[in-house]
Amino acid sequence: MLPVAFGLLLTWTGWAHAAATGAPSSSFRFDLACTSAEAGYCDNVKKTLELAGSYVEDVVSFSSTIQVNATVVGFANDGFLSQGRPSSTLVVKDSDGRVRLYPQALIRGKTPRPAVQEGQEMTKYDVEILINSNTPAYFPASVTGSSKAIGKEEVDLSWTLTHELLHGLGHLTAWRDHTQEEHGADAKGASNTSEYLTPYPFVYMVRSGSTGAAALQYDGHTYPYLFDRFLVETTSGKALDDYITAIDGVGKAGTTFADGPAFVSAVAGNGPAASAASKVSTLAKTPGSVSFRLDDGSLVTLDTDPALPSSRLDHLGPEYEKKEDLLMYSVTPSGLEYIRALKQAGSRHPIGEKTQSILRTMGYNVKNSSMVLPMSSSVSGSMAGSKGWQGKLHVMTGVMVVSWILS
Repeated sequence: MLPVAFGLLLTWTGWAHAAATGAPSSSFRFDLACTSAEAGYCDNVKKTLELAGSYVEDVVSFSSTIQVNATVVGFANDGFLSQGRPSSTLVVKDSDGRVRLYPQALIRGKTPRPAVQEGQEMTKYDVEILINSNTPAYFPASVTGSSKAIGKEEVDLSWTLTHELLHGLGHLTAWRDHTQEEHGADAKGASNTSEYLTPYPFVYMVRSGSTGAAALQYDGHTYPYLFDRFLVETTSGKALDDYITAIDGVGKAGTTFADGPAFVSAVAGNGPAASAASKVSTLAKTPGSVSFRLDDGSLVTLDTDPALPSSRLDHLGPEYEKKEDLLMYSVTPSGLEYIRALKQAGSRHPIGEKTQSILRTMGYNVKNSSMVLPMSSSVSGSMAGSKGWQGKLHVMTGVMVVSWILS
C-alpha cells in the first residue's frame, strides 16, 4: 500500500486546453486529489496536468474523453518522482489469436472499439497518476506566469507528467518480476536482479468458500500487455511473444497460486518455463538487446540497463536520452527545463516522432501536430557531456495494473 500524506484534501477537475490555440478540448478530464499545504502547489499541479494533456491531444485524436485520476502523495524524497498506469486493463483476444491486456484508454478513445471478452466493464477512470510531493518541483512559465529559472535541485513537472500520461495510455510492459510488490522495490528503483521475467500471470481472484482466503487463479496462459506484442530481440527480430508459450506451460487452467512469488517459484521449477523466463530476464539486462518494432518495420531500442529497476522495457534506450524522444527515457534530470531539453535535442514537439509512432503502432489515431514549441526563459546553452545529464537523475516509472474479476 502506498503511503498517503495527511492534510487538507483538495479535489480539482480540469479540462486540457490546446497549447497552440488556447481553445478548450474534451480529450482529457483530470481529477486531482492534492494534500499539499504549500501555497499554489495544487493549482500549479492541476495546470501542469492540463499542459501535459495538451501535448498528447495535439498528436492523438480520441473519440471519447479520457478520464485521469491524479493523486499527490508524500513519498520519501529518494529520487522517486511519479508513477503512471492505466486505471484498468481489459482482456482482448487479439488478431493473432493471443489474449492480451488492452489499456482502457485505447478502448474508450478508439472507434470502432476493440472487442473485449464478455463480463468486463470499464471503470470510471482510464489513467492513474501518482505525484511525489516531496520532490522539489519546477512549474513551467506557461503555468505560473513567472520567469523564474529552474532551481538546481528542481525537476520540471511538465516533463514527468507527460511521461506518466503516456504510461497511462499503455506505453507499458507486463514483462516483470512478479515476486515484487506492485509499488515496492521494482517501482522505486531497486537494481535489476530479477532472475525470471514473465507476463502478468493472473486476472482472476477466487476464494475458497464465502470467507475463505483469497487465491489467484491461473487460466492456463499469462497475459501480456498490448505494448508487448511489438517487442522483439534487436539482432534476430525474434518476438518476445515467442517465449510466452513455454512460460504458459507452468500450470493448467484453474490452477491457483497464493501470490505472485508462488507463481514465479512454479516457473523456476518447470524446465521450459524457467528457460524462457530466464532468457527474457537476460535480454532485459543486456544493453541494446530489445526493441519495439514499429508498424513500418523499423526498430526503437528499449532500455535494458542492468543498473536500472527490473524490466525497463517500457522506456526508450539511452541513445534517446538527449534526442527528440527523450520524453520516454527512464530518468529525468534536475535543473533542466523540459522545453530547453527539447530545443537542445532539436525536437519539434514535446512528444517525439518515434514515440508518436509507438502510439500509432499500438492503435491510437495519431495525427499531424499543429503545436509550435514555446520559447523558454533559458533555452541557450549546451547539453551535458556524453556521460549523461548534469544534476541529479530521478526515476520515472510505469506500473502494471489489471482489472480484477472476482468470482
